[in-house]
Amino acid sequence: MTSNSNHGTTSTKSARNPLRITFVQSSLQAGGAEKVINLLAKHYTELGHDVSVIAFARSAAGSFFPYPGAVKIITMETDQTRGLARAVRRVRFLRSTFKQLAPDVIVSFLTKVNVLTLLAASGMHSQVVIAERNNPLEQDASRVWYHAIKLLGSRAARIVMQTEASLVVLPKRLRGKAVVIPNPVFVPPSPLALAQISRKFVAAGRLEKQKGFDLLLAAFAQVLAEYPKSTLNIFGQGPELESLVKLAETLGVAESVFFPGVTNLPGDWVHAGEVFVLSSRFEGFPNVLLEAMAFGMPSVAFECPWGPSEIIDNGKDGILVPTGDVKALARAMSDLLADPVKLKAMGRAAHTSVKKFELDHILAKWDKVITIA
Repeated sequence: MTSNSNHGTTSTKSARNPLRITFVQSSLQAGGAEKVINLLAKHYTELGHDVSVIAFARSAAGSFFPYPGAVKIITMETDQTRGLARAVRRVRFLRSTFKQLAPDVIVSFLTKVNVLTLLAASGMHSQVVIAERNNPLEQDASRVWYHAIKLLGSRAARIVMQTEASLVVLPKRLRGKAVVIPNPVFVPPSPLALAQISRKFVAAGRLEKQKGFDLLLAAFAQVLAEYPKSTLNIFGQGPELESLVKLAETLGVAESVFFPGVTNLPGDWVHAGEVFVLSSRFEGFPNVLLEAMAFGMPSVAFECPWGPSEIIDNGKDGILVPTGDVKALARAMSDLLADPVKLKAMGRAAHTSVKKFELDHILAKWDKVITIA
């Protein structure tokens, strides 16, 4: 086990009753869960609490999201084990670390991490808050973990879900522990200025099947036939990069599609396009959609479970189409290019509508959970 603290400063605010709060996550890479934990860690450090962040995967580059110096970052040694052996090793690592830190509250994110955290904290005095961040009903690899969390969930003090619709995954006996807290988003004072429409689409997310970028490429091919000067930037990294590049070539859109990777600064991809497209087959709560709308980008999204329908007011600040319907996605994308006035008005409406997800509102919800826990 290694421990390190990033350089930074913390607020001079102090909590009336300082708590030892420990967050547990899979890695320190770019991702929705990692971003929210980073924001929470900063918040509770500024309030004067003693904050630690545990990650299973160590990164030579450090955390993608920078932490204040007062936050203790703890990672495992390089882990080459797999399957049950890896799970057992991680539980032992967590339990040993919890004993050292003696946290008042432990907050873990993601189904697998939640299961391991509940096992590791068994019999300890720490209150455990678990946060589900994706859709376990749709994830291929999570069935065992999903059933495990249903069995172990009663050990948690609180269960944080991201949407009202997601409560369906919880057994009725656990719903009394559940609270819905969406992801937060930074909303700039004014939306991005769109002086003229240059037909640039942008998407962002891990390059994997869940995100549906293969469906997006098929839709974009139809758009490109109607608007030949259109471009599409797909930001992110992941196992499907090579297959997506080949698909773009097969569809004849390779010269208009770009895969820039991950931006140097979180969220910097919003400057690469005018219309955001969310083509996910399923989600937990899409941060990237919130970020795009916050900057005044009109968005087209599959109405997948869960999140888009609780973010977009269809026809006013974005467009929802049936999940997996490539023709409908292409039609919605083309319709926005055909009507610049509508495009700009929808972007302005998006910038206003997502203010209900601003950081202060979401942190207040978390404060209630942490205090109750």
